Amino acid sequence: MEPHGHSGKSRKSTKFRSISRSLILCNAK
Repeated sequence: MEPHGHSGKSRKSTKFRSISRSLILCNAK
């Protein structure tokens, strides 16, 4: 079983990555 904190961090990273990707796409345009 992995710690709850690790799961939360992983989830946050995914959200941040999604936002970063959107920002890059907008900037590229």
